[in-house]
Amino acid sequence: MPYKVIRKGNKWLTINEITGKIKGTHDSKHKAIAQMKLLYGIKSGIKPRGKVRKKRKA
Repeated sequence: MPYKVIRKGNKWLTINEITGKIKGTHDSKHKAIAQMKLLYGIKSGIKPRGKVRKKRKA
């Protein structure tokens, strides 16, 4: 399934290009792209590990 990220107003949407179904709504483009990568990964057979923690600044 092809996915794409679009901006609508002040939100970023991850959508399925074929069905037009919105898979997620995000405040940043970065988060929307991360979800799109996750969706492609799941389709390829990876298993999600949960939230990724950000590294702390030293």
